[in-house]
Amino acid sequence: MKLSAETLDILRNFVGINQDILIRQGNVINTISQQGNLYAEATVSETFPVEFGVYKLKRFLDAMALIDNPDLDFQAQKVDMKGDKNSISFTYAAPSIITAPNQRLNIPAADLSFDVDASDLSRVLK
Repeated sequence: MKLSAETLDILRNFVGINQDILIRQGNVINTISQQGNLYAEATVSETFPVEFGVYKLKRFLDAMALIDNPDLDFQAQKVDMKGDKNSISFTYAAPSIITAPNQRLNIPAADLSFDVDASDLSRVLK
């Protein structure tokens, strides 16, 4: 399995919320901050075949970056990241040491929605 650039960007953003992540089987990934006050969820194009914990998500992403176009082979206790010339095995963390949401949150629909482009936001912030 290969991870899309969009999924990698989502995971990089999740590092800013929590250094750990528990990715459950399926195509929805979510995270919650250590304090429980920030929650993020994304539906991705990939379907993860197993549940796995990553203790240091940044290290996981850094390991993937060492391999050109890595192919991920998810197994029971680890994921093998394979490239043309090299490979890395990354052992999963126990779910008990990961701060993860117990379930998906039902967030109500927004009462108000608007779009602000980058130049307008920059002017407002100045």
